[in-house]
Amino acid sequence: MGNTIKIDNLLAICNDYYGKKQKKYSELDVDINTCFNFFESISDKWYMENFHSDILYTILNPNTLEIGQEKFMELFVQFLNKIKKCNFNCKSNYEVYREYPTKNIFAATNTRGIKGYIDILIKNDTQAIIIENKINNAPDQKNQLVRYMSHLVDLGIDKENITVVYLTLTSQNCGPDLSKYDGEFKVLTDYLKRNLIIINAISINNDLAKSFLGECCSYLDKNNYSKKSNLALTYINQYKIMLEHLGGEAYMDDFKKDFLNNIYSSVDMINAASELSTVWNSRYRIIEEMIKANMKNHLVFELQKVHECSNFYAWNIPRENYRVYWNRKNELGFASVEGEKFDPITQEKLYNDIEVLLADNNIKYNNGEKKDYMNEHFIIFEIKETQNYINNIETTLRLLNKIPLK
Repeated sequence: MGNTIKIDNLLAICNDYYGKKQKKYSELDVDINTCFNFFESISDKWYMENFHSDILYTILNPNTLEIGQEKFMELFVQFLNKIKKCNFNCKSNYEVYREYPTKNIFAATNTRGIKGYIDILIKNDTQAIIIENKINNAPDQKNQLVRYMSHLVDLGIDKENITVVYLTLTSQNCGPDLSKYDGEFKVLTDYLKRNLIIINAISINNDLAKSFLGECCSYLDKNNYSKKSNLALTYINQYKIMLEHLGGEAYMDDFKKDFLNNIYSSVDMINAASELSTVWNSRYRIIEEMIKANMKNHLVFELQKVHECSNFYAWNIPRENYRVYWNRKNELGFASVEGEKFDPITQEKLYNDIEVLLADNNIKYNNGEKKDYMNEHFIIFEIKETQNYINNIETTLRLLNKIPLK
């Protein structure tokens, strides 16, 4: 009885946290469901300052191979003007620079970390846009923004024609403390106080993800007439998704602190959290045993390996040239037998049959492009871990075995 009460209390805390997360993500117009992200899957450098600057540079630079388009700069300037006036001429002969060198922070040194470098600089002969990236909360340098402005003024660009953009991850970062800037930069500092454009990667209004990257995606989606446009759309949308992941989690930090404080409020709560974590982390093994036991009198299946794929379950008697497939987690469908392939007509037929089967039984699955879920060896659907998940796996396995080839 005591253990049940402890788990119930912990689940109540978890449910409260998830409710707050749903509300926050709804306010931000961010999808709470976890989805695949290319950048997060191949790199652990998303937390580095240069990572975001490099990606934004490739998007804003019209000369980027396979990605660059002048339209993106137009959309960026339009986006800036929604916040504060930016008169940069996108039709001019401008250049986009990455880590543009400026004056030394300290005159006596020339070392790489001491000399000032603008993260991204967009410049023509008379105008400039400075982009200072603080998405990963890099510390502000001494007089940083006005030093950059001063350097451009020395190059002949009037301060009135310099737009300074300060990027942060969320609205929790209020921007640089300009009151700490030295008096020798007073004119530029006063100008910056009135005109600095602070952009959050994720926020309720006018953020980088929805209001700029989202607009780029919408433009490409409407004008997707080339391989180049398709590649750019995928690239930009994947970066947008990653920012939403990072920003959404950052907004939950205070709730996470409360969540942990509740768990650490007693030894019983700590133990309950540990037990719940153990069960959850081993859930697929437990579910596998449950389904095997429940179905042993109805269907016979065996663990096997085919097409260089890891072990999975399949009915031990092939139906035509394929078998029902289950990867022991949430992927179900069909696999061709070793040495056989699905022809395109059979692929389409079986894919559509599974789709109808799942829809008729109200079983939720992850949507995506057909090409991502079927090939000459496998036709697979990913069942969502929602309510009645275990029953949905069992039901799908039973019904898959009844789908005819013709």
